[in-house]
Amino acid sequence: MGMDQQKQKLGRNATIIWLGGGAILFFYDGGISNLISLESLVFLFAGMFVAAIVVGGVSLWLLKKQARYLMKKYGDPTTEAGKNAQILGGYIFNGIHYLLCVLFLLWSYNSFYWNAAP
Repeated sequence: MGMDQQKQKLGRNATIIWLGGGAILFFYDGGISNLISLESLVFLFAGMFVAAIVVGGVSLWLLKKQARYLMKKYGDPTTEAGKNAQILGGYIFNGIHYLLCVLFLLWSYNSFYWNAAP
């Protein structure tokens, strides 16, 4: 997979999680009327671009850092140890990427909409 395809995939995943998770948060917080309000639409559609750029960029940086580390440690990716490291590294990276997406969504939603109880 080329670097451009990887960038698109990371940005697409961040956007999907942003829209799906944001819709769930708005629905959970105030019901259907809160979900179809103007502020939720602005938050969701403006935020999906920010999420794709921020989370996608951080994830791409982590992916490059991880690839450099694995190449330095295992060298040839065609050996058995190199293949196993790539598979395990892929699972760990995907977990971190999705965790970053969810944490960024929760942090943003909390910053704008969840107020502390008096």
